[in-house]
Amino acid sequence: MFNGVYSVIFDEREKMYRVELVAAFRNRLAPGQFPYPFWHDENKWALYQGANQLTMWFGLKNSGQGKISTEHIKVMQFSTFGKDHTGIPTAITKPEFTAEQKQWMWTDSAGKTQPAVTLFDNLYSANNPNLKKLDTTYRAVALELRNAECLNCHVPDNPDKSKRLVLLQTPAHAEAEMSRVIKSVRQGRMPLDEIGIEKRMSDNLKSHLLSKAEAFAEAIHEAKIWEAGTSAKRISP
Repeated sequence: MFNGVYSVIFDEREKMYRVELVAAFRNRLAPGQFPYPFWHDENKWALYQGANQLTMWFGLKNSGQGKISTEHIKVMQFSTFGKDHTGIPTAITKPEFTAEQKQWMWTDSAGKTQPAVTLFDNLYSANNPNLKKLDTTYRAVALELRNAECLNCHVPDNPDKSKRLVLLQTPAHAEAEMSRVIKSVRQGRMPLDEIGIEKRMSDNLKSHLLSKAEAFAEAIHEAKIWEAGTSAKRISP
């Protein structure tokens, strides 16, 4: 979160502009809403929880005729050595998780399964007519992902130490990556064996997974189309 306080400094040593933002970790998201579930690791959670500054480094480029302008962001960093963000939530207990038991889903104190499938409610409008279809098709593809052993690797602790970790174990993450899943399975690039070599998926398993994944992808598309149409109506004169 950003409170609007920032500074812009030209760093002579690096020959880049350094933009420092007073920021804070959004620690009250629902478990399945974090872009990466920091909560599976005590140290990572503590680092993000304590972060109070975001730093962006802008490079310089020669625009011709002696004109110098800023380029795109070269590096972004977060730090625990900035100023505290006033009004930011204090430290809270991180979501329950037992890494040793690989409990990527659990039952909370209210007896509800977490991360809840109904997290789609936080991604789309409450009156989006496609929410039920999203829920149903996600449940179906989640079972196929489990059957295909996708969740042995595509989980936050990254057991295979992949350079690009694609998460699939929560509804929000699966929603963001489903098109990538479909493409990889169609091209036979997934799954991988224990040493990282592509291995063949049975025709039956592949057919079931693609069928459920495509249905989920279609539901995502329809939900986004509805949201876009509703937004357009709201801003129309």
